[in-house]
Amino acid sequence: MHARGAGSDAIRDATKDADKQIKQFAEAQATWLELVSLKDQTLFLEEQKAPYDAWRADMEALIEGQNSTLRQVVMQAAVSLRARTPGMESRSTESISPKIIAAPIPPKRVIPWG
Repeated sequence: MHARGAGSDAIRDATKDADKQIKQFAEAQATWLELVSLKDQTLFLEEQKAPYDAWRADMEALIEGQNSTLRQVVMQAAVSLRARTPGMESRSTESISPKIIAAPIPPKRVIPWG
């Protein structure tokens, strides 16, 4: 019976060792997965930065172009209205004080008119 007890102890010890190794492997795997996930997230964010920067530059150029066109339309409308009303006092477009509007992108940027 003594041999049987020694065999049980050996099995118990081997089981404990196997359990310990499995836990260590699981912890190492979890750490590795976490690192890979962080690396993937960082890579994803870096990949998204370039298209965002390009999109932002396009939107700023679009807004500047729209503001320029709108400014021209307003000035042409003012000249046209003055030409249609000859009895009114004539003012040069140069004497119109510049207006300031806030552009949506970037939020704190101010675009002067005039």
